[in-house]
Amino acid sequence: METKEDNILHAIEKTGFIFENTIATIMEKKGWSLIRNRYYVDAQTNNPREVDILAYKTYLINDIRFYFVLLISCKKSSTNDWVFLTNKIKNNDPNFEFTPQLLWTNSKVLKVTNFEEELVKNIKSNLSNNPFNEILNVDRNVFAFQEVAIDSASPKNDSSIYSSIDSILKASKYEIKSCEKRKKNQVAYHYNLVNVFDGDLYEMFINDEKKEIKVENHIKYVNRFIVESEDSFYRFHFTNGNYFPKLIDQFEACFLKEKEIFERRIKEFIINFSKNDDYLNIFRDQIKQDLLFYINYIVLDFPNGRKNKIEEIWLQKSNKKNTVEIYIYVDLEELNMLNNDNKLIQKVKESLLKHCFFEGEIEFCNEPDIPF
Repeated sequence: METKEDNILHAIEKTGFIFENTIATIMEKKGWSLIRNRYYVDAQTNNPREVDILAYKTYLINDIRFYFVLLISCKKSSTNDWVFLTNKIKNNDPNFEFTPQLLWTNSKVLKVTNFEEELVKNIKSNLSNNPFNEILNVDRNVFAFQEVAIDSASPKNDSSIYSSIDSILKASKYEIKSCEKRKKNQVAYHYNLVNVFDGDLYEMFINDEKKEIKVENHIKYVNRFIVESEDSFYRFHFTNGNYFPKLIDQFEACFLKEKEIFERRIKEFIINFSKNDDYLNIFRDQIKQDLLFYINYIVLDFPNGRKNKIEEIWLQKSNKKNTVEIYIYVDLEELNMLNNDNKLIQKVKESLLKHCFFEGEIEFCNEPDIPF
């Protein structure tokens, strides 16, 4: 005779909670950081929603942090299989984005060094090679999906599949907008959307009049969606519980590859900072905030000195090796005073190190190479 506890166990096993916990445990054992059942408010309906698992790997270099994120929806069905209908993708189709990436950064360093463009370019040029091939290469188009009853030839509907898509699609938009509001430090995010199904996945490939049906472990679905009035392509990964650990290993390999690109872009900025006009002044506002008060304290306190405050400075290349010139509109006497103030020189170096990772020499000048 079954006990009440037995009945509770059987009832819970029919839900997706135990399966979701299994997926989370797999990721924790593989070293991913997790946020479970992350709640957010749907911007369109104003209703509370949740994404089952937010998992991430992170890497920090020079105070810039890279997050490789998986937004995961877990679904279970003991009565239905998931079937994806596919056909051939037209090569070079202008209306299809083969490698959409969900990227966001607030980092001036990564923006000025074209990190996102470099990442996408690297992905596209390496689609035939691991790790990007398994994760990102798409050779068939999913044009429809359906739940089908396991024990009959009865089609159901696509509500459960669509729900899994909708939840992480809207969650990704929420996460990006949340970052825009709360992230002050320099960060970069790469979001990946994953649907894990505790059941069987099938692909029905339709080629002319032929129909080929086979069991699949990993199906990539790319389509265009309008989310909060923004039109863009998104990629979804559908997998089952058995294949999920292998898929995570492939994502891990992608993270390691992307980490290399992330690190190269920052090193490019550091190495060429003093020689690149685009790099030199991206932190000018922050440097002005650090220095102008003290500079004005010096020049306004100087006997027979100026009466008006200095409000602008500009960084420019120097003919001297590993040196940055700080252009400032002062006369020669004031210029000499600034260049001989050791405390000011130290403040400038600290500011350039803090914002620009520059550890070279600095010199004030009053002959601009760059017009205001």
